[in-house]
Amino acid sequence: MKMTNKRTAQKIIIAVLFILLCVLLKTAFGLGNIFDSELYDPITVFEFSYTGSYKIDANTILESIDSEHSLVFLPETTVISNSNRNNELAWTQLEYYKIAGVLFEFIWKERLNKNWSIHRMSFDTKCKENLNGFEHATFVFNQLLFQDKKFRYNARAVEIAPLDGDVLWGGGSTYLRPVFGKGQVDLDNIKITADDALIIAEKNGGKTLRKSVQNRCTLALFLEEGSWRVVYYDVDTRGASLDIYINPYTGKVISSH
Repeated sequence: MKMTNKRTAQKIIIAVLFILLCVLLKTAFGLGNIFDSELYDPITVFEFSYTGSYKIDANTILESIDSEHSLVFLPETTVISNSNRNNELAWTQLEYYKIAGVLFEFIWKERLNKNWSIHRMSFDTKCKENLNGFEHATFVFNQLLFQDKKFRYNARAVEIAPLDGDVLWGGGSTYLRPVFGKGQVDLDNIKITADDALIIAEKNGGKTLRKSVQNRCTLALFLEEGSWRVVYYDVDTRGASLDIYINPYTGKVISSH
């Protein structure tokens, strides 16, 4: 009986200490409830408060942007030719970022400048012999602001899917500092692009893996928290067959498994 009472007392003490820690964090750092939904880290546009989409002609959009053509983003009801899929379009990181910047200005009426940081960017494509670009890209941007006596991050996201002729956007959400204070992407200093990371991954087991499954796989690249992560997913098992981490400054493989 004494042992049971002792264990019960220990549990109560731990619970009280945990509550006190939460209160101290809230008071000292303005973090609010540590289980606050604002601590959630969004990955896709659909996790934002407000979302929308437009159609694009993937065959002409880059040329239209370069020539400053006004009709780049079309209403969602616009019928786009299936030639996008037939051509198996694939773009580089730079091309996706160019489209993201134009869409950002089109939606929010402000430029994607130094006031906005990249929190995360990702790219994916089907496995194939000629890997010269990506079929889909997502960018999550954030901006530090002071709101309600707390530091928060205003966040926005852009997704681009040329094969479907779609661009999507999400915004209207703010997040607390613990989530968005980490993992910023500094494009000015990062030397290894998504295209470079893919080449490095192919030379470090990726190509061998692809051939072993007859290209029945998909590729996903993520730049977050200081490294490129390249994942080869098996189409049949839907599991990760190869996971490679690459230093975005030197191109050195950090780990592979």
